[in-house]
Amino acid sequence: MVLRLGHSGTRMGAFMSLASLFKHGKREELLKYGVKVLKAVIASDYILSDTLIRKLGTKLLQRVGMMFMKTKVRDIDIKLTREEAFALCYN
Repeated sequence: MVLRLGHSGTRMGAFMSLASLFKHGKREELLKYGVKVLKAVIASDYILSDTLIRKLGTKLLQRVGMMFMKTKVRDIDIKLTREEAFALCYN
């Protein structure tokens, strides 16, 4: 998978589509594609392109990188008084 496309609009569309997939897709399903996408984006020399391509390439790299991080599950136990719960619901 190489993203060395001559027309910047095509590369822009590819970056936008991949960024959207890595934002909304399921982590477990996308893990197997992460390394390929990282290598392809880095090999595409997006850094030498115009500002919008650099922004989209950076966004894509961040989203792929976040996918590789461990997930955190926080156990937050919030205890509210009756008055505080009422205030949250009706204010």
